[in-house]
Amino acid sequence: MTHSEKIKALKNSKPFKLMDIFIFGAAVVLIILIMFVSFRKPEGKFVSVRIDGKITDYYSLEEDGKFVIGGGRLCLIIEKGCAYVKDSRCPDHYCEKTGRIKLEGQQIICLPQEIVIEIVADIEGGPGDLVTG
Repeated sequence: MTHSEKIKALKNSKPFKLMDIFIFGAAVVLIILIMFVSFRKPEGKFVSVRIDGKITDYYSLEEDGKFVIGGGRLCLIIEKGCAYVKDSRCPDHYCEKTGRIKLEGQQIICLPQEIVIEIVADIEGGPGDLVTG
């Protein structure tokens, strides 16, 4: 086969065969499925409140309630397994704009007031620290 015949054969060949496309598609679907399953965070059970770097309270996500945090600095609402901030006294209100959180590790942070609200799986100090509404 001459050089020009090789070039002509290469130009006329298909870059992928049907089976190649099927295998590639299956691999992409498998990778996406593995990522979805492995990176999904579990739903938390408690809300931890940290003021000035110290944990002050825990609240159960299973009990709806309205809680005044930090001597009236903000209002924490727990509703239908989610927590969110309402009526914050900070100037920017980013903590209110964070929205509802329910997955372990999610946080609502109010920097001006140094308050961190975090979803946790377990209470560090034991059930005696749980505040109920």
